[in-house]
Amino acid sequence: MREWLETCERWIVGLQIWGVALFALVYIFAITSLAREWPLTIVVGLLYGVWRAAITVVTATIAASVAFLIARYLERQGSPAARTAADIFRDRRT
Repeated sequence: MREWLETCERWIVGLQIWGVALFALVYIFAITSLAREWPLTIVVGLLYGVWRAAITVVTATIAASVAFLIARYLERQGSPAARTAADIFRDRRT
């Protein structure tokens, strides 16, 4: 198992910028699919050391923006489950 992990680590770090991009895509998918992201944060800390904070903050911000845009798009589609609080209060007043 240890040998496999070391091989995986060398492969990911060897990808250089593409490894960071791959991690970012996985992290964004994990956050938008409501999976736990803390294991990924630990992995990036072990793999990239000093750069872990910058990579995590940037990818988490992008993931939050993607999640917001998805929710906003669903709201524009007029799904009945996505009623805003303003709509609910407006219906109560009339």
